[in-house]
Amino acid sequence: MSKTIATNYYSLRKFFAIAMLAVYLFNLTGYNFLFRYYIHQSDKEISQRVDINDFSEASLVEVKVKLNLPYLTDWSDYQRYDGEMEVNGIHYNYVKRKVSLDTLYLLCLPNELKTKLYHTSTDYAMKANDLPAEKQNKNSEAKKNFAQEGGKVQLMQFSFVSFDNRKNSQHYNLRSILPDTYISSPGQPPEPVC
Repeated sequence: MSKTIATNYYSLRKFFAIAMLAVYLFNLTGYNFLFRYYIHQSDKEISQRVDINDFSEASLVEVKVKLNLPYLTDWSDYQRYDGEMEVNGIHYNYVKRKVSLDTLYLLCLPNELKTKLYHTSTDYAMKANDLPAEKQNKNSEAKKNFAQEGGKVQLMQFSFVSFDNRKNSQHYNLRSILPDTYISSPGQPPEPVC
C-alpha cells in the first residue's frame, strides 16, 4: 500500500512540474502567439466585411497623401485596396484608393478589435514581465535625439478627414519625422587595377 502512495506522490509531483513548465512557457512566448492568432483573425474578419460591403460609409476615414511622381493619371473612381496602418495607436484597414491630380486618397476603416488586442497584448506583456509603463512623449524624445545628432530631418505630413455623408467632417493631422536617407561618400572610390 505504501508503494502505491509513493507512486501516486511521484506522479502528482511530475504532473505539477509539467503544469508549472507549461505555465512558464505560455508566459514566456505563448501569449504572444495567442494574441497574434487573434489579430490575424480580426484582419481576416474585417477583410471579409469589406468584401461584402458590410460597413457604414460614415465610419470611413479619408487619408490624403501627396504624390510627387511624374506621369500620374487621374482615376475616375475609387478602387478596392487591401492594406493597413497604425496612427496614434489606432489601427486602420484600407478599403479603397484613388489618385487625383497629385494626391492619393485612401478610404480607411478603423479596426477597433485589432486596436484592443494590441493594447491588451502590450498591457499583458508589461504586467507579466513586471515592466514600468511606457512614457507618453516618445515623439518629443525622438525630436531631441535628431536635433542633438545634427542630422537632417524630413517632415512628412498626412491629413486625415472623416468620410461622412453629412456636411460636417472632422480633420486629423499627423506629422512624422523621418531621418534623411542621404549618406555622403568619404571620397572617390579607388581605380580598378587590371
